Amino acid sequence: MFDFTHMLFDKLVIHRLGNKSRDEGYFASAEEHDLLDDQLQVVLFDYFFASFKGEDQFKFSHSADLRMNDMYTYCQNIFHNPETFLDISKHILHHLYEKSDHPKIKGGELYVCLFRDVLIEDELVDAIGIFKSEQKSTFIQVNEAGTSLKIGYYEGIDTKKLDKGVLIFNTLEEEGFMVKTIDALAGNNDEAKFWKDDFLGIAPIENSVYTTKAYLNLCKNFVEETMVAKPDVGKKAGLDVVSKAVEYFEQNEDFRLDNFAETVFEEPEIQEKFKEFKKQRVEENRLPLEDTFEISEPVVKSEKKRIKHLITLDDSIQIKLNPNHQERNNHVVERGFDSERGQYYYKIFYEFES
Repeated sequence: MFDFTHMLFDKLVIHRLGNKSRDEGYFASAEEHDLLDDQLQVVLFDYFFASFKGEDQFKFSHSADLRMNDMYTYCQNIFHNPETFLDISKHILHHLYEKSDHPKIKGGELYVCLFRDVLIEDELVDAIGIFKSEQKSTFIQVNEAGTSLKIGYYEGIDTKKLDKGVLIFNTLEEEGFMVKTIDALAGNNDEAKFWKDDFLGIAPIENSVYTTKAYLNLCKNFVEETMVAKPDVGKKAGLDVVSKAVEYFEQNEDFRLDNFAETVFEEPEIQEKFKEFKKQRVEENRLPLEDTFEISEPVVKSEKKRIKHLITLDDSIQIKLNPNHQERNNHVVERGFDSERGQYYYKIFYEFES
């Protein structure tokens, strides 16, 4: 969908900022960085774009009015008036500093870029890139010193590890632009959420990519919270249900909630519980989740790799199941309860071991 092959590096400015809660301040460059070094552009391209591999797409949002989202307004100004790039980049720097008030947020360099000719669905658009480097690495350097070689070290930025980044594409302006982002600290803690929620203020674009991923995660959460949590069900039965869900997504082009529930969950009671679970999550997250949609095949492949088919017993035993041999797993693995010992058990049949 995104083609960076012919993209041009148009503008670059580099700032630096610290943590606001520690009153570390920030440094704003007075001018843009020159782009005369072609090799430097190659290095920066690799550094900035190598980590953008996911299918997720976002947009700027605001609960009251999209124009009240600061980052949306800043990007809109740059796209409409490129000559304001340097001044607006300083506003972006200040905005990020104001949001960097969590004690664990690290300082670092902030790169604000303007790119030309990004190809999206046969359309050439401009893009704004905002990247932050936080982690420093130690590098060894060997130099000639007279008749021998001397070794030294220095601290620098590892171009294989981008800490945070966001690309804003000049398309879907009325809806909040098309946005892609990465964060090495991706998760649900405050330190990770500040980049997407506090600084950017973005929400997922509700397309097939978002909805496919949302339903797969919804199914996994439902299994964990309502089935596996019950001692008489167990992890093995939960993994079987998740495998059925993935199989449904692999074998169908379109998703229909009623059909999905009937295929994945055998008992009508569980089917209704899943639908109610879905309804509750939609209300909690305030994000719509359609009952019918086109399934995204790349997302299914990606999410399937993330599922761990692992059963952990107490703190010393693990059973790893091959998801591609579901029928064999069911034939050779049995789960039961020993009333004399008062413990659950797994019985595994096999022909050889290695």
